[in-house]
Amino acid sequence: MYKGKPDNGSYWLQLARFENDLGNSKEAIRILEKQSRNIKFQEKALNKLATLYFQAKQFDKSLDAVSRSLKNNRLDVQAIELKFQNLVALGKLADAKHQINILQGLGTTDEYKLLKLSRMLQQVKEFQSADNNLTQALELAPDNITILIDSIKLKIRLNDYKGASYLLNKAKQTQYTGDIRLLILSGDIAFAKNNKQQAFNYYQQALKQDKANTIALVKLAQTSTTPSLSEQFIKQLTALVNEFPHRNFQQHTLADHLMVNKKYNLAKYQYQLLLTKAIPTNKRAVALNNLANIYIIEKDFASAVEFATQALAIVKAEAAIVD
Repeated sequence: MYKGKPDNGSYWLQLARFENDLGNSKEAIRILEKQSRNIKFQEKALNKLATLYFQAKQFDKSLDAVSRSLKNNRLDVQAIELKFQNLVALGKLADAKHQINILQGLGTTDEYKLLKLSRMLQQVKEFQSADNNLTQALELAPDNITILIDSIKLKIRLNDYKGASYLLNKAKQTQYTGDIRLLILSGDIAFAKNNKQQAFNYYQQALKQDKANTIALVKLAQTSTTPSLSEQFIKQLTALVNEFPHRNFQQHTLADHLMVNKKYNLAKYQYQLLLTKAIPTNKRAVALNNLANIYIIEKDFASAVEFATQALAIVKAEAAIVD
């Protein structure tokens, strides 16, 4: 197909990149497979090939390509990291841990490399080792907000609330004192300690500060499990939905919360409004199915069948809708 440059490996690698950029990943892979047999350009071709296979979720093929590349350069850090990701995706955690050991054996005094290693360790559930890496990273960069936030999240996961609170106070003393992420983390610590009212207050402040923040919204919904908190949440979210009627996620969250809390008429109203909008197919099916469930509870079986049938026409294989 491409004539005139049969032996120019650089040309073919560039062409593969162009094909991939144009959405022709299969053609890009075909070109790279051929160049992977070109000794001079083999390593580059294999690395690019491994990346494309990984992006296509063909993890076995990606692992094979990156493993072949590492035979040529066993200390290629990017290739080791890609091999790790493939092994995690394939559920081969013991082999994935070995890749981390190789990276740690190379040594590092860079806070961002320590941060990356920590995140990799968390993927293989080595949380204490991940925490140790973050401690080292903070010694190198004590005011780095990204490392501080990762450290706080991990300490909450390890139930080290004292350590998390200490780092949170430290983060609030930096230039990021008003960062909304710190408000959300304050809520996370309170929630982990089972102080739902305090957690609710922090998440509420975060959502007031950024009315489009989905993380604060989801956490606020998860916290609103008592009648009092639920009423406060419904009031706040109803006001947001009325203020921003185009934000479908907020409206769907409100409808779901109303349904769970047995406020069926209000829930039906929100779901019906949602269905008048351009929402993703799967979300439309869920809204229709939830309406059907409400009508079943209300013993309006004709309406229930009507909405369930519409949902089933959209997502035919969904077990909950079939039921």
